[in-house]
Parts: sequence; structure tokens; C-alpha cells
Amino acid sequence: MNTIISDLQDPGSLPDRTENVSVLQTHISVVFVADFFVYKIKKPVDFGFLDFSTLEKRKYYCEQEVKLNRRLSRGVYLDVLPVLYDGTRHSLKGGEGEAVEYAVKMKRIPDEVLMKSLFYVRALTEGHLKTVADRLAAFHLQAERSPEIDVFGEAVKFKINTDENF
Repeated sequence: MNTIISDLQDPGSLPDRTENVSVLQTHISVVFVADFFVYKIKKPVDFGFLDFSTLEKRKYYCEQEVKLNRRLSRGVYLDVLPVLYDGTRHSLKGGEGEAVEYAVKMKRIPDEVLMKSLFYVRALTEGHLKTVADRLAAFHLQAERSPEIDVFGEAVKFKINTDENF
């Protein structure tokens, strides 16, 4: 994973022209932030409630992330790209090589319009919050429901997932 991270920090390894690449990491992902796009790979981890332990699972969950998040973020979640290894370097540019990871490609949202940025400069308004709340409420009102789905909202299931985090 360290070699992949090192290689993908090189702007020449990305499919779109960029001058800068910064790297952010969470417990489950490595995110490469370029000038106009963001590329996220999933770490090979298994937390019980979340299993990215195999390449096939990471590819599947990248595809699911794009499919599901497009519902609320049209135009942001763009594609799933293979991270190819040609024997010397890892790249997202396509071409020759073996797929050794998969990355979610997203449109980069300018930092100055992120909600946290608006908050810090005291520009976040009630209107912003209402827009988000209304959109989420409409989404949940239209969401599929069933007894099988309801189980995931029960306190017992929530406690199991929380306990697995610690």
C-alpha cells in the first residue's frame, strides 16, 4: 500500500492534468486530492461491520459507493478506475498493467464552498442548512422500507456496530 500511495502522489500518475496532489488518510481510505479531481482507494481492512480485505471486495464497494452516493451528489461521483501496476509504477491513467487496486474518481469541490469552510468564515446560513435538511428529508421519505431494513436502525444493531468500532 505504501508504494501505491507514493506512486499516486506523482501528478503524472493521474489521468487528468494536475499540478498538485495532496494525500489524506482515514482508517479505511487513502484520498488523493488533485487540482480538479479526487481519487479515493480503500485500505485492505476488516472491521467486522466493514470488510475491504480482498481486492474483489474493494472493487465492489468502490462501485457501490459511486452508485449510492450519486443519488445525493449528482456530478460528484464520476467513476471507478483501476490502479494499474506495470512492473515499475502504479498509475490511474489506464493502459498496460495489472489492476492491483481500485479508486473512486470524484469531482473536487472547491474548498471555499464546503460547509465547514462556510462555517469557519461565518458564511453558513440557515438557508444552507434548510436546503440540506429538505433534500435529506425528501430522500428518506422516498427510500425503500422493509422489516429487514428496519433492523439496521434498532438499538441492538447500532450497539453491535458501535462496539465493533472499539
